[in-house]
Amino acid sequence: MGNPNAPASWGLAAAVAAGVAEPISWVTVPYEPDGVLLVVPTDALRMPFPQAGGRVMRVPCSYREQVQLCRAQGWASMTVAWAQAVWKAAPKKQKPVELVVTAADAYAMGTLAFLERAEDLRDAEVAEYAPGEWGRGMLKGWYVDPMMSEQGADGACNWGFVEPNGQPDQTPGGRHNNFQIDYSQALYDFVPRWLARLDGSGWVDAVELQCARFPALASRTRRDYGPPPPIPTTS
Repeated sequence: MGNPNAPASWGLAAAVAAGVAEPISWVTVPYEPDGVLLVVPTDALRMPFPQAGGRVMRVPCSYREQVQLCRAQGWASMTVAWAQAVWKAAPKKQKPVELVVTAADAYAMGTLAFLERAEDLRDAEVAEYAPGEWGRGMLKGWYVDPMMSEQGADGACNWGFVEPNGQPDQTPGGRHNNFQIDYSQALYDFVPRWLARLDGSGWVDAVELQCARFPALASRTRRDYGPPPPIPTTS
């Protein structure tokens, strides 16, 4: 379901298109089962929020907006298995920032004030990192997974809030539709559309890898993400 107190979008896609979102720092994670090199951001996408005095914050987004961004930028969402591999590779295992305790919290979790509370905690943890360190676990994300079909054609699958011991507080689930937005889901588990093969033999389309893995989702996934951009000319 959509959160009644959240905007339809905080404007992340527009911020990326306009060049006002924060630059992305990338890292690489080998993924042996698919024989590819995952290239992922070290943190969620961030942008200035005029409503918060220009504070730069990680931007909550819906799966619908995530797909829009991926199509425009030549990216692809990840599978849960890819995200689990990235979590394992992360030097820092973050503590999930979970703030929903009461019914009132659940009602307010899509608001700017709630997001600012969460960002205070997230920023405090990241501020202690040494240069070059990055982590996973404090957020949830949206993934290509069979669970996304639970809500029909507009369903989505989220996963995350992984404890430092590796236990996810949010197992893969399809209870949300693709316009759900709240403080906890942000865009940080995505890859370039073309992934380099580990054996050096060229490139593979991330979307086609997912279609092969989940044939029942192939039609929707190809429709969502569209045709790939041109193949890179260098590795």
